[in-house]
Amino acid sequence: MDTHENWSHQITLALLCEQLKIGTEQLARGEGIAVTSKTTLDDLFDDIKR
Repeated sequence: MDTHENWSHQITLALLCEQLKIGTEQLARGEGIAVTSKTTLDDLFDDIKR
């Protein structure tokens, strides 16, 4: 079971690293979203949930 859990953890980590890479590349290109208020942050999360 340990091997399966380790494999699952490695897959999850690899997927998260890929998502982080994509996000940092978007920020480097100036494609980030400025969050200036709680309302803006709430709107961002509402959009993500849809």
